[in-house]
Amino acid sequence: SSDYKDGHWQGYQGQDVACHLHFDTPTDIHSVTIRYLQNFNDWILAPEDVEIYTSKDGESYKPIRAQHFDIEQISGNRIGELKLQKLKIKTQYLMVKVKNPGALPKEHAAAGSPSFIFMDEIIVQ
Repeated sequence: SSDYKDGHWQGYQGQDVACHLHFDTPTDIHSVTIRYLQNFNDWILAPEDVEIYTSKDGESYKPIRAQHFDIEQISGNRIGELKLQKLKIKTQYLMVKVKNPGALPKEHAAAGSPSFIFMDEIIVQ
């Protein structure tokens, strides 16, 4: 649903989100999709930057790809997706980092306050 209070979303205020995935064996990764909720009035902004890292040991990660998405921070409420495609990665350890878009913009009644990001799933194919 598009209700951030329904218990299906995870919200993070003023911080980035790093999701560490460990596969049983080295796995081919072709795409990563992040589903997010956007609700400007409730301080929830769409994330715009995603970084992908891999590791051979699950401890030391190296960057593979960083992607910026130009997303209008709308005044309404919507569910969106960020898709990173054509990755061509084979790894046992993957980290997906979703960057917080920062402080609420000047157009917001609480401008300067830390924004939230809300996500419900990260899909790895």
